[in-house]
Amino acid sequence: MNFSKFSYALKRDGIIGLINVFFGKIGIKFRFKTLIVKRIKYLEKKLKIITKNLVQSGPYKNLKIASDVNWSDQDFNAKILGIYEEEVQKKLIEWNLKNFINLGGAEGYHGLGQLISKTKLKSYIFEQDKISREILKKNAKLNNLEDNIVILQKAENNFLETLKKLNVNFKDSCFLIDIEGDEYHLLNEIILNELKSSRLIIELHFDNKNQNNLLITLKKYFRVELITTTKRDLSGFNFLEDFNDIDRWLLVSENRPTMMKWAVCYPR
Repeated sequence: MNFSKFSYALKRDGIIGLINVFFGKIGIKFRFKTLIVKRIKYLEKKLKIITKNLVQSGPYKNLKIASDVNWSDQDFNAKILGIYEEEVQKKLIEWNLKNFINLGGAEGYHGLGQLISKTKLKSYIFEQDKISREILKKNAKLNNLEDNIVILQKAENNFLETLKKLNVNFKDSCFLIDIEGDEYHLLNEIILNELKSSRLIIELHFDNKNQNNLLITLKKYFRVELITTTKRDLSGFNFLEDFNDIDRWLLVSENRPTMMKWAVCYPR
């Protein structure tokens, strides 16, 4: 057993952190909320009242988001402000293509946001979790986008065949792949060769050896650029002027365990 995680959790969050790591080790999903998490959830309640659950800025502005969450319950604030994965949003809207394909689409922030941005006509969203798919359907209905999305289950090794049966043209498509480390197993050379006319953004998860191996393989088929989380500007949100500094910066949090990186892949 890796006791370093217990030691780190104890130093960071005290006995609550220690108990939460123990729960994770024995397969219990429940977690006690730390004071920071409680504060984030308090701010979420305030933002829901202020914004009426409408995204406030960026290319996804005016996207309606249901209060239901499943995949992560600590990034709602960044999403409703419009600054969640801001670097990814900016890259995606540069690509005016017919299809947006999202592997690991959760409740549909990007899948529906790309349609709201008017840079894509159709979204195909793979999501393995049933509850997340139900919330995605709800979000699509809230935004009158039911006819513009196709909701699919987990992206397995045959996911390209699924898309071909739906007559998806890969050359007129871009992909956002966020599958919590499964990218290292799913994106083999056969699949990458089929996708070499597409544009991809791949969220790279926390394994340096696998990251390096995947990047080497990607460079055989694409021009590759790495992007990471950068600055956030809250000066344009007038309704945050009376929030104190700590609360404003807690609103920015996407609840990442480390600094995030994405591989942006362009056809050669």
